[in-house]
Amino acid sequence: MPILLAAFDVVTYTVRYDDAGTLANFTSEERASLVTADDGVVYTIDIFVDKEMRAPVYVTYELGTFYQNYRRYVRSYDADQMHDGTPFPGLSNCEPFLYETASGLDADPALPESGAILPCGQISHSNFNDSFLLSSSEPALDVSINESNIAWRSDAEHLYGNVTSVNYNQIEAYRGGNTSTVPLNQDEHWMIWQRPAGQKTARKLYGRIESDVPPNTTLTLTVFNRYNTYSFDGTKTFVLSSNSWMGGKNYVLPYLYLVCGGLCWVVVLVFTGLSWKGLTTPGDTSRLSWVREAKAKAKKKGGGGGAAARAGGIVEFVVSD
Repeated sequence: MPILLAAFDVVTYTVRYDDAGTLANFTSEERASLVTADDGVVYTIDIFVDKEMRAPVYVTYELGTFYQNYRRYVRSYDADQMHDGTPFPGLSNCEPFLYETASGLDADPALPESGAILPCGQISHSNFNDSFLLSSSEPALDVSINESNIAWRSDAEHLYGNVTSVNYNQIEAYRGGNTSTVPLNQDEHWMIWQRPAGQKTARKLYGRIESDVPPNTTLTLTVFNRYNTYSFDGTKTFVLSSNSWMGGKNYVLPYLYLVCGGLCWVVVLVFTGLSWKGLTTPGDTSRLSWVREAKAKAKKKGGGGGAAARAGGIVEFVVSD
């Protein structure tokens, strides 16, 4: 029950933004053309917070029907490249995202390292590049998004190295998503993206608000929409969520505990009822099959004395008349 109450205390607000703002009246094809041109599309959305949100307030984004857990996608990277900066080109797992060319498979001597991409692979190529800003109707309230210390420390210290990207999503015509202008082990948004989501909806941490948000506050979300999910009818959602001692809003675990606990109580009541009616005695081992077999064998061997029946460490003496 405490876990369920903790889940109820978590306050969450979700805003779907891929079809909002200035994009509301366009088709999917038109939206795809607009967000991939130049710097994308910028618009604002109001979020009315009617309940108090205690800091830290986590800012995440969700990509619906993205299927980042697809096997071919998950294995499309080169671990040595991301840690050591070599080799060029990357492993064949990265195909067809090995070179910054139309085919992705052919070298171009006019480019650095003949156009070989670092980091290569589809995960890096599809790096999320939307960005967000938050402001409040109350000038004194600081709801700026802190984007630091959001990636796993082990990733920055062990998994990725002090490696600078090369030919990585530089050419607009071949670009699949964001690039990286800092060493890979310092680009926290990139490191978070490199950990594929386990479900069809990819949910990623973007940052956190380090101030309490009081109730009846209107937040203004400024969206820089650049990421093309329209070609596969994907959705994009902005999420604000508070936290509890058990983490975020999750009803699966408390309901599972309640169901299992309820079943245990049913079993206890059934055995208590049987014991009360004299049908069985709790802890009675005489009804165990191997004990009964041992007793039967002992009786067959019984003579003038006694026979010992051993079963599972239990010794019973059966004395003949």
